Amino acid sequence: MAQPMYTGQVRTVGESMARSTTEAQAFKIFMDEPVELGGQNGAPSPLDFILAAHAGYQSLTATIHVKGDVTQEQLAHLLREVETRCPVSDNLAHATPIHLSMVPAV
Repeated sequence: MAQPMYTGQVRTVGESMARSTTEAQAFKIFMDEPVELGGQNGAPSPLDFILAAHAGYQSLTATIHVKGDVTQEQLAHLLREVETRCPVSDNLAHATPIHLSMVPAV
């Protein structure tokens, strides 16, 4: 079995029913809901983060503008490399199994 290239780990603390803070690596990510959903609109909502990550759309179209003197053959090769290597495209194009568990807090 191949070793994972990267394993992410986050820690989320709910500050209220609508606001949370997530620590990911050395970063803090704040999430809140708009006022009409019980939040204070103090940060992007979880839905905003999903949309920013391009999840849940029925289709996506991306156009990459390449500056420089390149041939169509070079552009085609580059496009194949991007399609092969882009982790975001891979995660969106292929289902990622999700395994949830719940344990009591200590």
